[in-house]
Amino acid sequence: MRTLGEIIEAGKSGNLVTHEECYWSMLSLEALGVFDMMSLMRRYEEASKGIMSKLRIELDWRERCRRVQTAYETDPKEWMGPNHDPSNPEVQSCRRVSLKIADQAMKGELPNQRKEDDG
Repeated sequence: MRTLGEIIEAGKSGNLVTHEECYWSMLSLEALGVFDMMSLMRRYEEASKGIMSKLRIELDWRERCRRVQTAYETDPKEWMGPNHDPSNPEVQSCRRVSLKIADQAMKGELPNQRKEDDG
């Protein structure tokens, strides 16, 4: 399979990519987005506590650039690895647990979200 960068460039140039290339590219780009969101959430938490660190922001930015460059230079299936392959039964088992926890969190049903009875 081509690298993520080659797949994206092919699409932007008007060339069709294979279903497999599109599938793994989508998963890779979503994973990169998750990394970015986690970093932004950390920055927000630090800013709300008044502990913004210019060095930390710079290190996060360098790590993001390194991560994106590595992803773009690698076959997306290889970059994701077997621990993030949706065809892996263990991945699906972990996903089911994660989805159940996320559903409980959205409903306010996690132990740390339950309100004490007033009585």
